[in-house]
Amino acid sequence: MKVRKTLCDSSFLILMLCFWLTGFGAGAQKPSYLPEGLHKLSEEELAYEDLSLTGLPLYFEGKRLSYKEGPKMKADPAYMLDYYADKDGIIKAVVIRPSTPEERSVKEDPNSLPPDPKSWKNALPPEFSVADMKGNIVDLADMEGEVVVLNFWFVGCKPCIQEMPELNRLVDKYKGDQVIFLAFATDRTPAIEQFLEKKAFKYTIIPRARHIAKKFGVYTYPSHYVIDKKGIVRFYQKSYSSGTGNRIDYEISRLLEN
Repeated sequence: MKVRKTLCDSSFLILMLCFWLTGFGAGAQKPSYLPEGLHKLSEEELAYEDLSLTGLPLYFEGKRLSYKEGPKMKADPAYMLDYYADKDGIIKAVVIRPSTPEERSVKEDPNSLPPDPKSWKNALPPEFSVADMKGNIVDLADMEGEVVVLNFWFVGCKPCIQEMPELNRLVDKYKGDQVIFLAFATDRTPAIEQFLEKKAFKYTIIPRARHIAKKFGVYTYPSHYVIDKKGIVRFYQKSYSSGTGNRIDYEISRLLEN
């Protein structure tokens, strides 16, 4: 009987310890000072999100920070940023904390820096396989023999909107030719659908494509690439300027002839 009682007592202690550790882990996952209903985004989820700090409350050691401090700490290898989102995946708060040794090592590694977006010119671009607004799979590997035109944009980008009539004319001009027009948007599908109710954009649109922009090293919007029939990038331009459509048009016609 004494042995059985000891075993029972031990099981009870182990159970209580597990309960305490679980509670502690949950508390560590979401700091108590954050609003209810938020969860920490995983690395995979972060790849699709706009990680701008603009308009988001920033916390460090439980205290609100000024917006001026956020970018400096974001760039400092000594700190890491945890992003917390609501049930719809919308980021609502950022918690800044000291980096672990492993995280600091990654941030200090020169190889962790994003690629130079113009480095893809005359080279094979990053591979991608994504879903468009209608759920159709768009795979670069399936586009051999086509000229592929890429655009990177977002709905709040005024220069992106300014150039859309020029881009739409290209889609109309090359309809029926071996040309594919893809627009990688950083926004979610509902925001894009709402935008398209007021503004036409005839490219095939890929929503939540920030992870593709990161692959290309694109952080300036709009940005454009034109890929030839063999899959080599032959044209790159960042930012909007008058005549962007004409330059893309020239590249498309030249590549269709080769």
